[in-house]
Amino acid sequence: MMRNIIGLRPSMTNNTGSSPTLIGTVVTSRDELENYAHEWNELLSSSKANTIFLTWEWISAWLEVVYPDAQLFVVAVRDGNGRLIAIAPFYRSELHLLDLVKYRCLRVIGDCQCGGEYSDIIIRRGFEDKAMTFVMRELLKHNDIWDCIFICNMAGWTGAYERFSSACKKLGLYMHERSRKFSSAKLPDTHEAYLKLLSKNRRGYIKRATRRLRASHSVELIRCDSQDKLPEHLANLFEVHRRHWESIGQLGSFVRRPLMRQFYEFFAPKSLHQGWLRLYVLKVDGVPQAAQYGYVYDGIFHALQEGYVPESFDGIGNVLRNLAFEKCIEEGLREYDFLGGFTDHKCLWRAEPREGYDLFVGRKSLKNQLLFWKNIWPTGRFIKEGRPANEGRSQD
Repeated sequence: MMRNIIGLRPSMTNNTGSSPTLIGTVVTSRDELENYAHEWNELLSSSKANTIFLTWEWISAWLEVVYPDAQLFVVAVRDGNGRLIAIAPFYRSELHLLDLVKYRCLRVIGDCQCGGEYSDIIIRRGFEDKAMTFVMRELLKHNDIWDCIFICNMAGWTGAYERFSSACKKLGLYMHERSRKFSSAKLPDTHEAYLKLLSKNRRGYIKRATRRLRASHSVELIRCDSQDKLPEHLANLFEVHRRHWESIGQLGSFVRRPLMRQFYEFFAPKSLHQGWLRLYVLKVDGVPQAAQYGYVYDGIFHALQEGYVPESFDGIGNVLRNLAFEKCIEEGLREYDFLGGFTDHKCLWRAEPREGYDLFVGRKSLKNQLLFWKNIWPTGRFIKEGRPANEGRSQD
């Protein structure tokens, strides 16, 4: 079902110098959302939110596998000429405070159970401020639908935080945030130049581990480039990932989160068809010993999952990562994105920290006063998430 919303005439101008009228539509069904498939990625590529985690392929795969019965509440915005200006890809979930009070929560489609990062509202460049305010105004017209909005893992370098905070301040909304660390390594023109960026000890360790491995064993790095071979390589990834985490007494993501495994199995063929998938398997004497899984999008490699057989060969995981860096540089990519977290290990690979955020937005209401009181959030210790984020087991 789609509902038209009253248009708003913003004061900014478009590229032609005229003042456009923005017209919004609320999309609440999968069938109606499909009508935007042919325009979605063009809008995304024209926005500061451009990332694989907001592509139509990612969004539609998530809705197919992770949450087929998701209740959509997507706000689409067009200008007076019919051009798509913005999409706020929300779905409806719940939060529970102290198991006593239920809150209706809007979240970004594809934000959990799949490894997705960088949630955002997609807005065409040049329309950011006006379109953001427009979207939030339209949401406020539907108080019967939502109490709060939770946007997790937002990039802090795209202006998204500033857009949200400006709109919330303008409209008198509650907004809390908590810091979220990301990390990424810039890639030089050659692999040799990259190795020189590493510390002397690190560089020496990687070269020695690689030489020892190749001196006594047959070593083969395989990149999955065939749909026929994909199930086998995915199975290798799941297996080495499981053994890696079990060796330190933990359950890996694919065991704790069965929906995540299902999403990988469903999305990998689509991403391979698009040329995005980078699934590397390192075989030693013909036996898979390590695997790395990621996507290349807009010149950036996003490293999502990896694993190795811990009792196999000393430094096998580091050997594979170095080979993956080499392949990225050979492709001419400009960045190796470690995604969430900034650890000592990532620092050893010359990753630099980047700031991100989780945002929690609420309407001004008596009910929300409790939810936004003091530090109930961002600690979150009194809040339980609803479907599908709460499905599966968390790691102790």
